[in-house]
Amino acid sequence: MKKPKIIIIVGAPGVGKTTVAKILAKRLNGVYMKLSHLRAFHLDPKWKNASRKEANMAYENLVFIAKNYVRHNYTPVIIEDILTTHSQRLKKDFLGLPIFIVNLVMSNQDTQKKRVLTESRDSGYRNWKDALVINRFYQRRKISSVEMKTDTTTISANSAVNKIISALK
Repeated sequence: MKKPKIIIIVGAPGVGKTTVAKILAKRLNGVYMKLSHLRAFHLDPKWKNASRKEANMAYENLVFIAKNYVRHNYTPVIIEDILTTHSQRLKKDFLGLPIFIVNLVMSNQDTQKKRVLTESRDSGYRNWKDALVINRFYQRRKISSVEMKTDTTTISANSAVNKIISALK
């Protein structure tokens, strides 16, 4: 596998995307980007004005910024917090760039629900029922040669990062 310039961490709320992405960025000396950070600039504090239109605009901005980092040799760019609808566009939107997609999933619904409802998590997202539906999507999603799937139910974020780094070699 060609060394990826962009690593994208996808998965449902509560599977550990943010924790894994931050550790991975630090270990690889990469750039860390999160879609919700770009959305926060134009949304009210409770995200009541969130819409598909603004989410798509923020995603387009994220793709542009990530490509610009790559163009200036700041790699790898580690991206997380992509919406499910955007995760299906990644290969097309980063066409020509070596990318690697990490699908994080959980095999235990009770563990995922507990994580989503944990008040101390960095996301304000608490809809555990939708999180379980999204997790099933990623569990069933077929992966390609530039992807991997890791179950984070019983492993630490550092163990997940070690698996990712091994897959990149």
